[in-house]
Amino acid sequence: MHHGLCFRRLLRRTGDRAREQHWVTRAVPFDASTAITTLVLGLNSIGGVSASTWTNTLGGPWDEPLNWSDHLVPTHLNATIGLPGTYVVTLGFDTAVRQLALESATATLGGSGALTISDSFTWKNGALGGPSTAVITVNGELLVTGAPGGTRRPLGRNLISAGTGVWDDASILALASGVMISNTASGTFDLSGAGSIDTAGGSALFVNAGVFRKTGSNVTDFGAEFRNTGTVRIESGTLNLRKSFHHAGSLEISNLAGLTLSSGNHTFTADSSLTGTGDLTITGGSVSLGGRVELSGRHVFRGGNV
Repeated sequence: MHHGLCFRRLLRRTGDRAREQHWVTRAVPFDASTAITTLVLGLNSIGGVSASTWTNTLGGPWDEPLNWSDHLVPTHLNATIGLPGTYVVTLGFDTAVRQLALESATATLGGSGALTISDSFTWKNGALGGPSTAVITVNGELLVTGAPGGTRRPLGRNLISAGTGVWDDASILALASGVMISNTASGTFDLSGAGSIDTAGGSALFVNAGVFRKTGSNVTDFGAEFRNTGTVRIESGTLNLRKSFHHAGSLEISNLAGLTLSSGNHTFTADSSLTGTGDLTITGGSVSLGGRVELSGRHVFRGGNV
């Protein structure tokens, strides 16, 4: 059967009359490989095809079509890495996808290539491997969810969130030396679970230029340096900063919530603000309070230098 007729019938089945009419008026001949590629891309764009799924239990390069369920590299499409097993998906070049789900508990996404995600990145399990110069940029929704409490999530590359970030489980983000998590000026990052941040040796950063909210009622431990030029809102629970805190933005602490500075060098610059009705507790380290300080909750000093 003629490939064009097959494609037209498929479009008719999906109810996409505009695409069918466009196809009929063009009537451009093409070979079978072009037909298959166009068919997958077209149906994916109208929601008719599920995500490309990783299928190689031995791991391998991202850009090998045979490693994916539909034998197409998912450039600007949806991708899922959920195959059970211990393996590394190696991203050796810069690319972009619409959506990515990392679900396999023992899989690693590694390689030196940069990955840009336009719609959503769901990190349920697995590791984001190095090198520490590599970058994943999420311009839509970042969702860190689904891991059992205490699960260590290795993060060996920079993670940039420019949209809406939500971390709602009790996992531990284990940052490699030199790695940064960045919430950009356009981003919001909501820490609503009982998770914590640790380092896997060396120094690592959490940088906030947008809006960072802590909404979980637990104590959240930050074992990486925190740099803030945006807005931090501690709405419930306690944020415990065990490394240095450089604060040059606004920090708001709600009633019954608190900030604990337990070690490191903490600097509140002259143009910063610390406001609200919550508590400030200092148990160690060196603290320099500059800028506007209007905090009506408890001020507890158990150690350190102020």
